[in-house]
Amino acid sequence: RTDTPWYPSAQLFRQSEAGEWEPTIRDLIGLLESEGVYAKLNTTEALNLEGISKDPAAKATEAILLAKAWALHRSNEAQRAQCLYEYILHINSEHFDALRLVASLYAGREDHESAIEFFEKALKICQTDASVYLNQGASLRALGRLQEAINSYTGALQIRPDYAQAHCNLGNIFKQLENYEAALTSYQTAIRYEPTNINTLLNHGLTLG
Repeated sequence: RTDTPWYPSAQLFRQSEAGEWEPTIRDLIGLLESEGVYAKLNTTEALNLEGISKDPAAKATEAILLAKAWALHRSNEAQRAQCLYEYILHINSEHFDALRLVASLYAGREDHESAIEFFEKALKICQTDASVYLNQGASLRALGRLQEAINSYTGALQIRPDYAQAHCNLGNIFKQLENYEAALTSYQTAIRYEPTNINTLLNHGLTLG
């Protein structure tokens, strides 16, 4: 059955077999599309989330909406993905994945101020995802906030000491600050963890030169 006596307005979506989530997700997305949810989310008004229900039953759709948003994100349909991320945040303002992913969309559009705002919100909820510190550092560096970027990359490395990209990015900042000794140390550490990364090898060679 698809109804429940405890929540009369809710519709249940069940797995046909244990562990078979794909058909269930497909059914829910089909219902949302048939009721015009995605069409509504594609309007200008949807960017401000006007008129979208806060029905508690909608919380059950967060994972499904995130999967749809991520699929759109990967397909370069950034505006539609952002609408869905913001809808998720309308339901749950502390949804970590929606916060970090909408931040990455802003960063991709070079709206780094907005990106940093969402990265900071994400980090208030979860401080153990090194990639968020890494991406926050890239936005901070783009705005010329180099010491803050160093702090972000250092935060990433406190979580993942073998994070080659964070070491490389630190090297780039130290090189920009003309601290070549620190830059070389960072590049060499990055190469130790990821010896075939062309960008790191190139930057290391240019710094030596």
